Amino acid sequence: MPSTSDIAEILRKRYDWLPHLSESTLTKPELCNRIDVSRSTVDRGMSGLESANIVDRTTDGYRLTAFGELLSQLRKSYLRSLETIHRAQAMQTPLPIDQYGEKILFDGGNVVLPEPHLPEKPTRRILSLITDSCAVYGFTPVIHDQYISTSYEQVMMHDLEFEFLITSQIFDGLVSLYSEWLINAFQRDAFVIYECQQLPPFGLAIFERKSDGSHTVVLALYADNGLSGIIENDTRRAVGWAKQLYRDYRAAATHIDTDHVRKTLDSEQP
Repeated sequence: MPSTSDIAEILRKRYDWLPHLSESTLTKPELCNRIDVSRSTVDRGMSGLESANIVDRTTDGYRLTAFGELLSQLRKSYLRSLETIHRAQAMQTPLPIDQYGEKILFDGGNVVLPEPHLPEKPTRRILSLITDSCAVYGFTPVIHDQYISTSYEQVMMHDLEFEFLITSQIFDGLVSLYSEWLINAFQRDAFVIYECQQLPPFGLAIFERKSDGSHTVVLALYADNGLSGIIENDTRRAVGWAKQLYRDYRAAATHIDTDHVRKTLDSEQP
């Protein structure tokens, strides 16, 4: 049986063949036509793939084994993550180090970066998701005027369900700048805020679309000059991870209500 390093080398050479064999059972001539190589190359390649139990020969041709399908999916996941990470390197802030399991967002994720002619592109994408959603929940390390005004409008005018975790510093800032909005929004059952002692250094939001109930996760990275970019992902694994991380922090958080806002306002009076 080939060693792990042998299998890795076989995959390096023949990975591009696997998607074709995953789609259907193929004969050697059919595979030659699909990948545009000689019959002798296919003979050598299929021999190696068979020896590694990646491909199985049937009366109708060659097909991937269950092991081959798994390797194909893992390789595809690796390439998707590599592509996302490579694009995310352009952010003006260090990439997440997976302290919270956030690397899952790189697999199948889409990176939105500021552009010279459109520096607000990541911000606009988040605003679009807010207005297209029936529910938004997550946490944030910063106060962003456009997010707050858009979320407030959606809560008050369009019944958006809004639930967020914030630190005491963010809460104090909200009370100082938006106390009237907070008090008005708290009259809606769908508007809920929790206070946490500590949160991850990135922003995280889970959006539930009005149109079909599907979910999208956005991880936002910030630098001193503002939003560096976002990583957006709507795969089931990414959404599941984000929901669990949110629940974990919410379990240790304190619910904020109108009385808490008024007490904070009173304490700020001279």
